[in-house]
Amino acid sequence: MYFRKSEYKARESKCLNGFIYVLIIFNSLFTSGCRKFIQVESPPTELMEERIFESDATAQSAIVGLYTKMNNSTGNMFCGGISLFSGLASDELINTTASTTYDPYQQNSLLASTSTLQSRFWANAYSIIYQANAILGGIQKSTGMSDSIKGQFSAEARLVRALVYFNLVQYFGDLPFVTGTDYSINSNLPRTGTGFILEQIETDLRDAILHLPAAPINNNARPNSWAARNLLARLLLYRENWEEAEREATAIIENSPYILVTGMNNVFLLNSQEILWKMLFVSNSVSINSPEGNFFIPSSSGSRPGFVLSPSLLSGFEPNDQRKTAWTKTVVINNQSYTYPYKYKVRSANTITEANIVFRKAEAYLIRAEARLRQGNTDGAKQDINRIRNRAGLPNTSANTVDEVSTAIVQERRIEFFAEWGHRWMDLKRWQLLEAVMTAQKPGLWQEYDRLWPIPFNEITLNAFLVQNPGY
Repeated sequence: MYFRKSEYKARESKCLNGFIYVLIIFNSLFTSGCRKFIQVESPPTELMEERIFESDATAQSAIVGLYTKMNNSTGNMFCGGISLFSGLASDELINTTASTTYDPYQQNSLLASTSTLQSRFWANAYSIIYQANAILGGIQKSTGMSDSIKGQFSAEARLVRALVYFNLVQYFGDLPFVTGTDYSINSNLPRTGTGFILEQIETDLRDAILHLPAAPINNNARPNSWAARNLLARLLLYRENWEEAEREATAIIENSPYILVTGMNNVFLLNSQEILWKMLFVSNSVSINSPEGNFFIPSSSGSRPGFVLSPSLLSGFEPNDQRKTAWTKTVVINNQSYTYPYKYKVRSANTITEANIVFRKAEAYLIRAEARLRQGNTDGAKQDINRIRNRAGLPNTSANTVDEVSTAIVQERRIEFFAEWGHRWMDLKRWQLLEAVMTAQKPGLWQEYDRLWPIPFNEITLNAFLVQNPGY
């Protein structure tokens, strides 16, 4: 398994031998995607840790391996899985062909035995957490690494761990909170409250901001302090810490090197200046640019798309919204029209022009808009909404009252982030709108307990301290 030369170049090639060594070790210990997280084998021996973290170069290979784990298998949680499966579970996407893989999400009929909950979400997420924990432990013990690199690489591992936990709690609620690699401890952990986990995420993110450089790393293929700030701003917004959410979003808007890209077709390109953090798909044979492009774009001009946008989402676009023009595409197959997400334009190609975008600057404006509104700054909120609307070719919002501006924020977030990293699902949950929207969208299918997904059956069976979510 190799990384694309265009992104890692000379700096990574210097540590190629160490990288291969590290991947062999980590693959044997952490990367079995279908392995239950509590069955992940014991951590590396002291000798292995010494070899992996004996220098800055070998440790860098471990960090690169962590990003490989996140984005090397389409459909896994951080390789398009969140965008796809939560889009189906919410009111964004419709599966066009009956499928035992996708129907349980679209029909909100998940069971604890649904295999993809285990393989693509729970086990995949915890294997990434384990790998991040192993890196943190190895760095702490290292005597051969420089202090500055120790700080940076630890910060990267903490940011990754924070991102994983942040997303896990949105779908499963309370979780086993794993911060080490000791199997004897982790195999019997009970669920920890979401509030505590979110506090620990905030601690990790604030630490990451202090130790990550502000300058882009590897052309934003690895996160810097601005990426950490973006996730922190989102976390603070979700926790209704309006003042600090505004402060972090403002820092990104006013001080970061990123911009709102003009031209909607340019937003998701590989070198877009809007991207705070992107992940490159890793493969030695498949020319996938982004997992979303691979999912959503039909395999040929005569093929029906596997997933299309829901009628309610399509009807939500205002006339002349360039996001509909640039970010959706309609094909006619057997006299039937199908409109699918087209933010990413490439299904597969030998030339890499796109990547899996984790954070982009547009989010900072909508975070700040909402935070400002909740503090009574309606005009400031409207200014941020208008930045997003004007970029999409729309006039300033006509909203004036608090309720109208709140509705405008719901609308802009829905349109700006459709089929993108589960924003819609998470927004509906935190706004307490999920029940009303889903009952209307999926009458007879939606149940109140569907707001949380079931803990995989195997985990409940193997850990007597795990308690299942209500309804399952």
